[in-house]
Amino acid sequence: MRFPKKGQTDTIIYTNRTTISNIPETAYEYIVNGKSAIEWIMERYQITINKESGIKNDPNDWAT
Repeated sequence: MRFPKKGQTDTIIYTNRTTISNIPETAYEYIVNGKSAIEWIMERYQITINKESGIKNDPNDWAT
């Protein structure tokens, strides 16, 4: 998940085939741990790789 451009928060690109658009600014007013709930979820759904084991954690793997 990512924004198309820095500062353009009305659209989120989920995958190359799925885009969420027309997100109102008020959706970013709900705060979780110092960030908007939308940005908090986007951060948690990032692909990570453990440095020691090399295991890849891809929360979107089920969608392929």
